[in-house]
Amino acid sequence: MSPTKHTPRERIRNDMTAENQVIRAVAYTRVSTKREQQDKSYNNQKRYYEFFCKQEGYKLIETYGDKGSGTNASRKEFLNMLYDAGIDANQIKGTKDYDYYISEIRKPLFDLIICKDPSRFARNASEGMTLVKRLRKVGVHIYFESRDKSTADADNDDQINQWFLNGESESRATSRRIKTTLRYNREEEIYTTGALPYALYRDENGDIAVDDEQAKVVVEVFELSKTLGQRR
Repeated sequence: MSPTKHTPRERIRNDMTAENQVIRAVAYTRVSTKREQQDKSYNNQKRYYEFFCKQEGYKLIETYGDKGSGTNASRKEFLNMLYDAGIDANQIKGTKDYDYYISEIRKPLFDLIICKDPSRFARNASEGMTLVKRLRKVGVHIYFESRDKSTADADNDDQINQWFLNGESESRATSRRIKTTLRYNREEEIYTTGALPYALYRDENGDIAVDDEQAKVVVEVFELSKTLGQRR
């Protein structure tokens, strides 16, 4: 008779509820860099994870949300989450990378990290797998929603490592595309912005043009600033 197969969520329960009757979970998210969208996104994701954990029978301890996306994202909350998991992070001098160590004095405040996708968890495969193994040693597992896989099962490591590699490759390709576009715009003297400065507008050809009447105001303000700036 073949052994019973469990889904990743069932596997998490089976592996973790022996010692903890209620699984203590946290969520890690990325949110938009625009403040209004950021607040809305974070609150929406927080409510979602509250619902998710209630459905799964987990106790949601915290939702950690960082700004931005990709390799340029701020990682303050990510590092705070690792600290609460009993992992110390020391930044390598002259780089954006970190060395990760298991704390000798702190114990994890939770048992499970819920993350949408491996690409949101780590900058590269090396960092990702290092954290997977460090966290596993302290009894903390990661559940990746989009893949429906958990690090509770070490048999998933090769597959998770490949997902980290794919995310790293995609991030590098995106970075190259952005740099190429910026270099092209600079060489072709193409000005791109969400809103043009006062006295400038785009004509029927899409080129930047000067509004003569508004330009007079700009010149007048500039001249006044020179005169008023001399007063004490």
